[in-house]
Amino acid sequence: MSIEHTEYIQNIPHRHVIGMCPVNGIRDLIQWRTGNDWSNEFLFGLGQGGGFAYLRFNFANPPRQVYWGTSSPRQHKYLAELLGARYSEYENRSYQFSTKKAKEAVERATPPILGPLDMFYLPFYPEIHHQRHIPIHYLLLVGVGGEKAYVHDTGQIDIQELLMSDLEKAWDVNVPGLGKCNRLITIDIPKSIPSAEILIRKSIRDECITMLKPPVSMLGIPAIKKLSREITNWPNELGKEVADKCLLQVCEYLNSPPDLQGNHLTAGREI
Repeated sequence: MSIEHTEYIQNIPHRHVIGMCPVNGIRDLIQWRTGNDWSNEFLFGLGQGGGFAYLRFNFANPPRQVYWGTSSPRQHKYLAELLGARYSEYENRSYQFSTKKAKEAVERATPPILGPLDMFYLPFYPEIHHQRHIPIHYLLLVGVGGEKAYVHDTGQIDIQELLMSDLEKAWDVNVPGLGKCNRLITIDIPKSIPSAEILIRKSIRDECITMLKPPVSMLGIPAIKKLSREITNWPNELGKEVADKCLLQVCEYLNSPPDLQGNHLTAGREI
């Protein structure tokens, strides 16, 4: 791909693995900074990827949402703390503000992760592009030039071009548990990090605590028990039409990632 008039950061390694967008950019940055060529699956697990969340927000659409795995913002922050990396996060700001921060991060050689993004506006997913709204995606921004952004995407082998106008639309989402509009983070990973064994032991201990004694009841084992008590009453509580939307969300988000038909329901267990 010919890339002109851009602050494109060259030689950032990238690994193509479907369904690993929450950690794919972090994985690439870890290899770039430290030389550790970890798999996306390993990093997903290291970031407490085996969690569970049951969200109840009456203002959301749908108002009941179930996620197998950690919510991405919490996972991002946890990985930064685990690796001893400086972490910055911005969300719910204007598109102009967030774009300025993203460009500054690229110029500082700390490429930002953008998301959640609505895949409806991502042309490199032709089966979804302008077909269906799926506001769950994350990208690593590696350059900006003119009216185009250049990104690493977990589902694509090569660097992808994205029109800034499409990025603006994709970025304008508010997804409970996943992030508010125009969210970006930077993770300034040090060149030297603890050994894999040390990181694994701490991650397992922390995830056990989170699942058994989470800080809020919407997470972990308490959330699983709460969902099991409530899910059969959704039609009475919410009405059949709304309950059907909630149940469809449960079906779709069992996937890694959800496909257009809701097939291959794995809940990420294969990773």
